[in-house]
Amino acid sequence: MRPRQPQRNAAQPAHHRRRLFKRFNDHYGHPAGECLRVVSRCIEAAARWPADAAARYGGEEFGLILPETDAHGAFVIAENLRSKVRDLAIGHAGSEKGIVTVSIGVSTLDAGGAAMEIADLLRRADEALYGAKAAGRDRVHGWRPHLSGQRSTGSRRKT
Repeated sequence: MRPRQPQRNAAQPAHHRRRLFKRFNDHYGHPAGECLRVVSRCIEAAARWPADAAARYGGEEFGLILPETDAHGAFVIAENLRSKVRDLAIGHAGSEKGIVTVSIGVSTLDAGGAAMEIADLLRRADEALYGAKAAGRDRVHGWRPHLSGQRSTGSRRKT
């Protein structure tokens, strides 16, 4: 059971970049786009509480909004999601990993903290995502204030 914290909101956009899915589709053909559906089902399964929402966010990008989950819970869910997609072992010869993986950027909003625009929350998740990708993909990274603007760094959080 994940920690529920009504005082906190967490947004966890899980992004795939178009370039890698384009390589996947170019290599395997567009009917193999079933991969996108399989990955999206994993993301939907991570949205377990009534207030949680999973949505496609752009071409091959997804967002998972977890409004009653604290930051630790968001990282646990993100790491579980990353692991489940990896365990699917969907072959991907166009990827350096050899299989389809996800890189996840986590950004959280503390309801008791300073006000923040949704655009800023998404920007932070995107910055964390760039950190995960720069560190080798197939990782979960969280946004940190001192890393803002430094898209090539980040740390992997283990759960």
